[in-house]
Parts: sequence; structure tokens; C-alpha cells
Amino acid sequence: MFELNKFLRLPLGFSELSGANNPMIGLLGAASLGLSVGSSLFGARKAKKAAKRALKEQRYRANAEKAWYDKEYNTDYLDTKAGQNLMRRAQEVQDDYIRKANGAAAVGGGTAASAAMAKEAANRTMGNTIANIGANDTARKASVSDQHMRNEQNLSKQREDIYNQQAANTTAAAQNMSDAMMSAAP
Repeated sequence: MFELNKFLRLPLGFSELSGANNPMIGLLGAASLGLSVGSSLFGARKAKKAAKRALKEQRYRANAEKAWYDKEYNTDYLDTKAGQNLMRRAQEVQDDYIRKANGAAAVGGGTAASAAMAKEAANRTMGNTIANIGANDTARKASVSDQHMRNEQNLSKQREDIYNQQAANTTAAAQNMSDAMMSAAP
């Protein structure tokens, strides 16, 4: 029998790996095994890198979600454009109401009591507007909290999917290596 081991410095018995009398067949089997194992390792490495990128992107989205929630939840409604417009409009209505009451009192000979009642009604309207702003702010914060919870649940589901995919990739790589070893065995 031709001893391939002498020329290529292979371990003893390696050329007969497939059990055939021809050492080239054993060498081809070993090369096939090496390629199968190598491709399994390469695929597993690529899958691991993809999973790391997915986790990094998921962490970025989780941080962005947290920043959005903190900003939206902690923003005072009066600092928003809608709140400022509502307050400005309420102030304009109050000023207009008081101005009309004072004008009617001056022209029609109204008493100071009627002007005071008009101012009181305008102040009551302003108080109602401020209470309405508080209710809007509470509703807005509840909406932000609900949206945040939905987003957090989605991010958690995505994390779970990434971990499940990592487990599946690891299982597939192990199975591919096992199949390669079994196909190379005599």
C-alpha cells in the first residue's frame, strides 16, 4: 500500500480515514470533513456577528425609547405649543371680556359691582382653562405612558427573538458539524 503519510506528514492512519485501500479516497474524505467543519464554523461566526449587530441596534432603540419617554413624560404641558396657545387664547378672552365689561359700565353708567362681577366671571373662565390644561396634561402623560409600555413590550419581544435566533444558529452549527463528522466516519 502506498504510504501518503510519509510525503505529507499526516498522522498515522489518517490516509485510511474512510476505510478504503486507496489513500486518496481517505484524503478526500478528510478534506471534505475539513470543509464541512470549516463552513459550519464560518457560518456560526457570521451568525454570531449578525446577532451582535442586532443586539447593538436593539439597545440603541431601547435607549432612544427611554430618552423619548423621559422627554415627553416630563415636559410640562404649558411648555408645549398647544399649552402656550391655550393660555394665550384664554388670556385674550379674559382681557377682552373685562375690557367690554368696563366699556359697558362706563357708557351705560354701570356700577363698580357689575364690573367686579364681570371680572370675577373672566377669572372663573381663566381658572377653568387652567384646570382644563391640567386635565389635558394628565391625559397626555397617560398616553405617553401607554405608548412607552407598548414600545417596551415590542423591544422585549425583539430581544427575545434575537436570543432565540442565536440559540437556533448555535444548534444549527452544532448539527452541521455533527453531520459532517458522521458523514466522514467509515
